[in-house]
Amino acid sequence: MSKMAASCKGMCEEYKSQGITMKEKYQYGQKRCTYCGLFLTCEGPRCPCCKTILRTKPRGRSSSNNRI
Repeated sequence: MSKMAASCKGMCEEYKSQGITMKEKYQYGQKRCTYCGLFLTCEGPRCPCCKTILRTKPRGRSSSNNRI
């Protein structure tokens, strides 16, 4: 089992995304929990495990240049 944050209960493992490259995860509707450190495939704006608001857009500078 991987090392998890204090309030991460491990429930996020069942929502963990698989099979998509890192550049395309947000395009396919996957969201990132910054607290658990995983990309998730789930409904709603919050992580089902730790209730942190999920990130839906990339933060990287190079990806913002591609959105023009």
